[in-house]
Amino acid sequence: MIKRNSRNIGKAVVVQNYHKDWDGRTGKVVGFRGDFDKGDPYVCVFVHTLGAVWSLPGHNLEKL
Repeated sequence: MIKRNSRNIGKAVVVQNYHKDWDGRTGKVVGFRGDFDKGDPYVCVFVHTLGAVWSLPGHNLEKL
C-alpha cells in the first residue's frame, strides 16, 4: 500500500488486485489526490505501458 507522503513521489510501483487488465503493470508515482477511504489516497501514477497518468487507489499499489 502506498501512503500519502512526499517521499513516495518518484517511487516505482506495481499494480496488484485492481483489474485483470491492470495487474502487473508498473509505473511511477507523480502525485496524490483525494481519498478512496480514510488513510487510503488516490495515487496519480504514470503507467509506463500506457504512457499516461492514472489515479489508482493506494491499497492496490506496491513499491518495487
